[in-house]
Amino acid sequence: MKISIKNILFFLFLLVFQLLILDQTSINIFINPYIYPLIIILLPFEISGWLLLISAFILGFVVDVFNGTVGLHMFATVGMAAFRPLLINLFSLQKLDNNNSLNIKSLGLIVSGSFIGILLFIHHVLYFVLESFSFANFHFLILRIVLSTLVSLLLCMLLLLIFKNNNKGNER
Repeated sequence: MKISIKNILFFLFLLVFQLLILDQTSINIFINPYIYPLIIILLPFEISGWLLLISAFILGFVVDVFNGTVGLHMFATVGMAAFRPLLINLFSLQKLDNNNSLNIKSLGLIVSGSFIGILLFIHHVLYFVLESFSFANFHFLILRIVLSTLVSLLLCMLLLLIFKNNNKGNER
């Protein structure tokens, strides 16, 4: 498993951006973008299951502490992390990418976006269902999940494209 200093700095940037910018701004009642799950999504494909789940647990716990939510982010992040190996096998990402991590350049925008989008959708379903703890306003819940997932996916893809462009510039 290889996690470079650049990736650690990018992960810290994502976490700080989530906690200090996105969580403090109210875009809309239906839109709550969460980009911090990208940290778990971008971990190397070969990471062991227990380490992936513990990483997701700690990340969710940190976000819960800063947001004052008791276990919501932790539950959603660990749940999403549990589905990650299944999706890696489903998309055959280990065979497609030699870097052993998610790479938009080698996997393409559609495959990378689909992989990230499905995991973000799982995260958002778990989070918003547990947050509402009811299906009384089912239409509101579905609309909130879909819109928040789409905005989160858009932000994640933009950040990845910006980050990858910066890496490309540094390699020259």
